[in-house]
Order: sequence, then structure tokens, then C-alpha cells
Amino acid sequence: MSEYLKIIIHGHNLPGIRFEDLHDHDVKEPVYVGIRKNKKTIEPHPADLKEVQFEAEVKVGKSKDGSPNFLGPYVEGKVGERFLCLSWFIGADTLNAQRFRGTKIMLDHLTWDTIAFAMKNDEPIIVEIDLTASDGGPLCARARETHVKWLLK
Repeated sequence: MSEYLKIIIHGHNLPGIRFEDLHDHDVKEPVYVGIRKNKKTIEPHPADLKEVQFEAEVKVGKSKDGSPNFLGPYVEGKVGERFLCLSWFIGADTLNAQRFRGTKIMLDHLTWDTIAFAMKNDEPIIVEIDLTASDGGPLCARARETHVKWLLK
């Protein structure tokens, strides 16, 4: 059994390369999405693709209350509120990019049974996520159940 859990994020329905933000009346272009690792965005993909995929390995430990605690360079947030983060930014240069939105993929609902099964069988957990928000722009904040489906391979 591995001590790491592999999570594959399969994003679909991307919002497009151009986004007119109704909140600040600003046009953002070209829009890219990447995954955060060590608080830096990596693996940029243009937001006009049909789909994108990211892989993250997370270490799973036990919280004080016995619930799963997720650790590692891809994990953000405090205990009990851990998440993986997709960043939305302008331009492909992630080092100098202007980040304007983030999508939190929450991990706290994953059960020990699901985690143990995936790790014992060395199978990833797959996250199917619709990356377009109701305003037509990039999905931001906590990804809700309407946008996310979790699967075992």
C-alpha cells in the first residue's frame, strides 16, 4: 500500500480564452488555468481547450479527531478544510502572471474507506469538474457539488 494518494483532476467545459469580468468591468485575455504546488502555479493550459487534466499526489495522515488529514506540496488550507487549488491567470508565464481567480477542490469529504481502497489498490481518485461558473467565467471559490463529481477508477 502506498502512503500517497493520487488525485487526478479532469476539468471540462472550460470558459474560454477571453473573459469579461462583470464585477470590475475588465477584459481578461488570454486566460490560462494551472494547478498550485508549493504556493506557485504550474502546468498552464489555455482556457479554450475542451478539457484539461492535472495530477496531484497527497500524503494522508490522521487529524487529532481521527479524520483524514491531507498533506503535501499540492495541499492548501488548514486542518479540516484542506483543498487543491486551480489558479486562473492571464498569460502562459506562471511566474509573472496576473492571477484573478482560484478554484478550491475541497478534500474534507473523502472518507477513510475511499482513501484506503484507492491506496491499497494503487488507484487514483478522479475528480470530474465543470470549470465554467454560472457567470460564464472561470469557476472560482469552493467548487460546489453541482460542478464536481468524485470517482474511483
